[in-house]
Amino acid sequence: GRVGIGTTSPSQLLTVAGVARFENFIEFAGSISTPGTAAAIYRPADNNLAFSTASTERMRIDSSGNVKSYRHSHKIH
Repeated sequence: GRVGIGTTSPSQLLTVAGVARFENFIEFAGSISTPGTAAAIYRPADNNLAFSTASTERMRIDSSGNVKSYRHSHKIH
């Protein structure tokens, strides 16, 4: 079933209505393509983290620590 925190009608497996605080870390497992949603943080490949808006990937941090945007690639020092 679905679990809701701060809501009586969860729309996903876990729906949180309000602010969530995580004490340590959030772990991403599995890999998915760009989610079809307004905004998301997801794992498109092993050791990569991506950010999307309007169902389009806008930025990615790759396994080397490089930050890639839709047009540019920069290493954060």
